[in-house]
Amino acid sequence: MDETTQWKELPPRVRSVWMTVAGLESFTLICVAVGCVVWSAMNGWGVWQIVAAAAAVALAGVALIAGRLRCRYAYAFTRYSIGPDDICVRHG
Repeated sequence: MDETTQWKELPPRVRSVWMTVAGLESFTLICVAVGCVVWSAMNGWGVWQIVAAAAAVALAGVALIAGRLRCRYAYAFTRYSIGPDDICVRHG
């Protein structure tokens, strides 16, 4: 690409897809973590297993927030350009 390339913003649909994927990833992680906590309560796991499951729940919450912020940042700074032979994507 040369210096005269016209970089365009990504369509809003891209952001909604990225946000949906981040939400599904976080939801899955939260479900697994909560399942571990419930399983430990029902089957009498030791203290360390419960601590590990609680840490997984906390990390799932952090992943939910971080995923959303990452999508917003990536959408704000990612541009694309359609050339005669290719499509270029610029990050940052």
